[in-house]
Amino acid sequence: MADVDVLIVGAGPAGLAAATSARRVGATVRVLEAFDESGGQFWRHLPATRPAGNEPRLHHQWQRYQQFRSAVDADPALTLDVGAHVWAIEHRDDAVRVNVVCGDVDGTGRRRESVTANSLILATGAHDRALPVPGWTLPGVVTAGAAQAMAKGERIAIGDRVVIAGAGPFLFPVTESLRLAGSTVVGVYEAAGFRRLARHWLARPWELRSATTKMTELAGYFGTHLRGRIPYRPGWGVVAINGTGATTGSTVNGLLWAALGAGVVLVIGLAGWLIARGRRPAKSQSNTHL
Repeated sequence: MADVDVLIVGAGPAGLAAATSARRVGATVRVLEAFDESGGQFWRHLPATRPAGNEPRLHHQWQRYQQFRSAVDADPALTLDVGAHVWAIEHRDDAVRVNVVCGDVDGTGRRRESVTANSLILATGAHDRALPVPGWTLPGVVTAGAAQAMAKGERIAIGDRVVIAGAGPFLFPVTESLRLAGSTVVGVYEAAGFRRLARHWLARPWELRSATTKMTELAGYFGTHLRGRIPYRPGWGVVAINGTGATTGSTVNGLLWAALGAGVVLVIGLAGWLIARGRRPAKSQSNTHL
């Protein structure tokens, strides 16, 4: 007999939505989250021991997260375990067995446990897909996801002046998070040109009607660019990063080389860097073996 009806790995937006949906049809649910708090990258926030004075400012749909969390806390048939790292998943007859290590990753009293479930949902989210270019390992070069995690989860700005370069809509929320953390965003450079962006956004324009919340969110990002006078440059892709400056304290001097079309080169001095080439599914929370 299985320990629970539904076991969910990941307590981000997808995991929390799956958990509350399963409970509505009467299933017993357990959620395993590797981090110390639920919410995932989308709702990454300061811990309860040192809460922010205005947490919703850095999040979209924060009220929805609070509703999810209240539902989890109030339901005895829905269990959320944080600091739970899945390391192996096995098929056992009609159930699935998930092997977990719980506790502080640096601690000595970690607990091992095996949980069986009739159904397993993997909601481990996504991580950055960075495109390597010459100089991408220089000090001061940071992926967009890491920079946003520091801004939202610790209120740390990666630098006073930041250039954001890459591809995809993820560049917009990263820009907003860094501005709210105190960074000055010098510019945002999108690898796709206007034609490619329009082709993808307008491929099925009728479907945009069902994404009104996202369109409102996008309008807010445009407002961030206008208020901060942040240049947004479609068609500019990073080809190399060149820097010879030394790191002194929190200041790193470097150069961003970007090409527009053929032969046009832009050089920008900066103190912080972000690179991103979209997102890819996170196959595991801690090298899970299937």
